[in-house]
Amino acid sequence: MNPKYQFLLLLIFFFSIHLIQAQDMDIERFHVFIDVETDGSFKVREEIDVRFLQDRRGIIRSIPTRNIVNGEEVKIDVTEIKVPDWNYKILNSRNGIDIRIGDLDVFLIRLQKYVIEYRVWNAFIHASDHSEFFWNLTGNDWGGDISNLAFEINLPDEIGSRPFEYDAFTGLEGIKGDDFIISHEGKSVKGATTKTLEPGEGISVVINLPKGLITENVEIQNDDSGNNQKVRDTRSSDRSEGGYPFLPAALLALLFGAYRRHGINQGTLKDEEIKEKYYPPEDMNPAEVGTFYDFTVHSRDLIALIPKWGNQGCVEVRSIPDHKGDPELYFYKLKRLPLDTPQYELDFFNDLFKNGDQVFIGDLKNKFYQDLSKAKSRVNKEIKSRELYDFNSMQYFKRWPNIVGFILCLIGGILLMVIANMFITGGMMILIAVILLVFLIRRPKLTEKGLSLHNDLRGFYKFLKNPKPSKLNQLIKQDEQYLEKVFPYVVAFGLDKTWNKNISSQYPDYTPPPWYYYQNVDGTRRTATSWSDFGTSFNVKTINSVFSSAPQSTGSSSGGFSGGSSGGGFGGGGGSSW
Repeated sequence: MNPKYQFLLLLIFFFSIHLIQAQDMDIERFHVFIDVETDGSFKVREEIDVRFLQDRRGIIRSIPTRNIVNGEEVKIDVTEIKVPDWNYKILNSRNGIDIRIGDLDVFLIRLQKYVIEYRVWNAFIHASDHSEFFWNLTGNDWGGDISNLAFEINLPDEIGSRPFEYDAFTGLEGIKGDDFIISHEGKSVKGATTKTLEPGEGISVVINLPKGLITENVEIQNDDSGNNQKVRDTRSSDRSEGGYPFLPAALLALLFGAYRRHGINQGTLKDEEIKEKYYPPEDMNPAEVGTFYDFTVHSRDLIALIPKWGNQGCVEVRSIPDHKGDPELYFYKLKRLPLDTPQYELDFFNDLFKNGDQVFIGDLKNKFYQDLSKAKSRVNKEIKSRELYDFNSMQYFKRWPNIVGFILCLIGGILLMVIANMFITGGMMILIAVILLVFLIRRPKLTEKGLSLHNDLRGFYKFLKNPKPSKLNQLIKQDEQYLEKVFPYVVAFGLDKTWNKNISSQYPDYTPPPWYYYQNVDGTRRTATSWSDFGTSFNVKTINSVFSSAPQSTGSSSGGFSGGSSGGGFGGGGGSSW
């Protein structure tokens, strides 16, 4: 077999083995401080707070030293590496350095704080009229989420009052994302991300400096002190393997073994075995119920909190004619939420009413989407923190390496079939890609507690989807407010249209919730005359459309950073645990 095909197959195989290993860390704080100097260098200080989810020795910080600039390979130098208060080793290769922090025989857990310091030389792009500082602050190859990312870049005093341009880019490599804030005061440029960076995402900062401020083409002497000691690069191998369906076959066996151990729910009931439930769990609000029922945070899950707040007497939903005479919804805050309300729900409530106690839904168009996205992320984290999902299953099958593995196996399989005529091996790699995709979209394995709760939610959904009139009459007789109390969960389940239709036909004279009414132009108000009337006005689809609406991106207003994107510039890399 051609050696290049062997290498491709081995690369796919060994990378894919990594996919079934559990993700074991998240970064809770990543602050970067950079001092740019006129001699062609800048000092970097990274403060990284890592929470290990499993026993690990420490982290490896990888920094590339070769980059492609304007089609040519450019090498930078990284010197004066220090990691205070930790043992560390520097591993050099042709393309970069790895700073391995920790001890071979010491395992860590929970939150650990690292400070990494180093100096970078010749990482500037010198144009005819300016020198460009373009540095990837984090790298895009971290395996965990990066929360609380902030940076401060101090320019040389020699810049004086001369003007300069700056910008940043977030997201996956090649993406010009704008999930950041950035500003400058004097000679300092400061900023932070406005969302958690997920695996594969990073942030790059670019600053155009006046021509002549930065020395060009500095020569760096090799440091023989041991700080940059050269070590054999062990990340690639020139070993040759023979041909070769056994490699993907072995990977298939590993994947199925992992799935048997960590992917199968024991005790899942068939639909016909599910017993109807008539009330929601006492310790879950509508947003959490909707999220856990279908394992996805929908906008309607958050919208379902509004009728819940109405039932609590905290919010009124009013409809008033607009200038055309058409009804327009607005929300009115009556009082604060109870103190025992989950923090993410308090934040969502406060975001909704951050501009006053009265908010018209039309005023939220193209303005509320970031608050909604933030709330979705927090609901998702809340559900994951409740020990409902099997931890090992989530780590094996629901993390970013599976996405990368799917792409790699799919493309690799096609290339092996088309270029190398390896139809059996290539076909097996495509089969592995399909299996990884199934793992990604299949619902995660639940704990015993989670499985029992999910079966109860399936029973609750079953009843609300098609309530028997006799049972519904009994429930209303026991509690006259039953329909109002379950309505938030109807919204979270996405059943509001069928529910409103059923209730309107079965109870044409039923009084709608007391937290909803019409307000006339003269200030007088009246309640909705029927549930059908209420259901038409409180339109979840319309609210969802407004809450989720976002303005079309117009791009950066600066014309000085053509070609910039996340992952661009020097620096980057990423890190992992070991």
